Amino acid sequence: MNSNEILENQEQLYDPKGLGRPPPYTEFATPPPPVAQPGPVAVTAPVPVIIQQSQVSPIPISVSIPDNVGPEAVSMICKSCNKQIYTRVEYKPTTNTYLIAGLCCLLLCWPCACCVYCSASCRNIDHYCPNCDTYIGTYTH
Repeated sequence: MNSNEILENQEQLYDPKGLGRPPPYTEFATPPPPVAQPGPVAVTAPVPVIIQQSQVSPIPISVSIPDNVGPEAVSMICKSCNKQIYTRVEYKPTTNTYLIAGLCCLLLCWPCACCVYCSASCRNIDHYCPNCDTYIGTYTH
């Protein structure tokens, strides 16, 4: 077969209006273009998103805090450690205690000066939490 015969065969099979059937596949058909193989694809790991949630504050509980502490230990809930406690009391001498003791010594009544330091009425009473040692209040006479 020469090239003219090949062209005639192709013209007979070709339908310019697109109304007939498609041309048959023959040995003269062009081979399909080569398919490109995709190379290795670099996949990046997703960046983790950190969402910081706000802290939920606990619901306040009614706490029994005495308005003023007395000369003896008081039952209460500590405002620092939130535990039911009896306060720990400590007796502290005041400036008035030192002045009265000094006056007793000047009047030559030094035994009475020692009694002033032993008397609870001449000292302040500080209240502390026995669990966390938080200062709660002072009772003064």
